[in-house]
Amino acid sequence: MYERFRRHIVCEYIGKEEALSLMHYVDEINMSHGGEGTRLFSTAGTKFKKLCMQNRLKLLDASVRHLGTDINYVVLENLYRELKDKVAFHFDTAVEKIEVIGKKEEKATKQKSIA
Repeated sequence: MYERFRRHIVCEYIGKEEALSLMHYVDEINMSHGGEGTRLFSTAGTKFKKLCMQNRLKLLDASVRHLGTDINYVVLENLYRELKDKVAFHFDTAVEKIEVIGKKEEKATKQKSIA
């Protein structure tokens, strides 16, 4: 089980630099939609990093912003408000398959609502 899990680390699929770049991109989106003023935490040199290493787990040295429940609600509400007229949202719906129909365009086939 452990070896199977280790092979599915994001960095092994897209690389460390791409993973850090995507994390920075998400952070910029969060900050521009109400997350400014929140605290940034680093995994480098922490007790958690040491614990991971002791248990043969790889932990990416990265900075992660903790939004908290209240700020996260504000960020998600602002994102929804910005996207609601441009994207079709489907909640409580299982995805049957995802088709790539262009270089950056995908189509999801959904099942009936699972609620």
